[in-house]
Amino acid sequence: MDAAEPLLLYVHVPFCRRKCGYCSFHSGPWSEEAAGAYVDAACRELRVWGERLDRPRVETVYVGGGTPSLLPGAAFMRFREFLDTRFDFGEVSEWTVEGNPESADSASFFRDLLRAGVNRLSLGVQSFDDGELVRLGRLHTAAQAGRSLELARACGFKNIGLDLIWGLPGQSVAAWLDNLARAVELAPEHLSCYGLSVDPGTRLAKAEQAGAVVLPEDAVQEEMFLVGGDFLEQSGYFQYEISNFCIPGRESVHNSGYWTGRPYLGIGPGAVSCLNGKRWRNPEDLGVYTRTAGQEPAARNVEILSRRDRINEAVILSLRTSRGLNAEAFHALSGHGFEQGREEILGEFEKKNMLRRTATGWSLTRSGMLLSNAVLAELLE
Repeated sequence: MDAAEPLLLYVHVPFCRRKCGYCSFHSGPWSEEAAGAYVDAACRELRVWGERLDRPRVETVYVGGGTPSLLPGAAFMRFREFLDTRFDFGEVSEWTVEGNPESADSASFFRDLLRAGVNRLSLGVQSFDDGELVRLGRLHTAAQAGRSLELARACGFKNIGLDLIWGLPGQSVAAWLDNLARAVELAPEHLSCYGLSVDPGTRLAKAEQAGAVVLPEDAVQEEMFLVGGDFLEQSGYFQYEISNFCIPGRESVHNSGYWTGRPYLGIGPGAVSCLNGKRWRNPEDLGVYTRTAGQEPAARNVEILSRRDRINEAVILSLRTSRGLNAEAFHALSGHGFEQGREEILGEFEKKNMLRRTATGWSLTRSGMLLSNAVLAELLE
């Protein structure tokens, strides 16, 4: 890693009270004993990597999961102690913690986060319709979601994001717009709006295969994405990435770092790191992780990114954002112009209003964002 370049630090908390039927992220059942072993191992991993990288500078911290709000506030103070002693933590611009409304529900918890240095909260609301929440397997109500945000605000949080999901079984365009309207009423600084993904092996995938649930038709989902984006834009939220909206100046610094190819270090079970052109993933099993935390990743588990890998990832990640692909940066990375060999396909996508030229390169239109996987697949080397 270039010592002059600060890294992004991700900490994965692998616990949930109950796993949602649509979720494919790594998590396991919560217990105080398991949580204690996890925090000890995560702190050990922080200590070892801080020493191995010679007290690297950290720009952002993101604690995700799972359900980080299941951890007691004292756990975040322990993380802060290791960050202060093993990392250069003086210029951190953003420290985000994810939470669910049913567990991020006390003033003492929010105050503990603020004392530790957390300055951004991301609440996994998913829906403001109680029926939809039940079908998703969520443990909170719409009223609890609103109370959680308002309590965090009262305790001093000035940067709060909400996660929502569209394309739910039985959901109409009007129902999705009602969700967005209720979210906007709470005035969060950030909104992440994800289309429901049916991932293999989840309960949702099995239910769909059995015909127990039916997702909205493609045309309905397309309308949700397009009119939802228009509604948020009219409400003062800027779409700065396919699934992310914010009031101006409140972009997620951490996630934006991923999209611009910054180096990142992952702590915790299943967490991914990418440093010095190498990428690896920690063991997902909590028992294996607690025994091995801090060890050098085994060579067989390390992916060496080729020049072509780095070029293609730059295309995929940059075009996810409204800023788009910068032609000069692409040329510096690849040694040739982005349009070279892509003239015909770029022209076709431009005519179909999927891509547009910008002052610095190319970006997806909102229609292009809707079909981003198909568009990007045609632009890779």
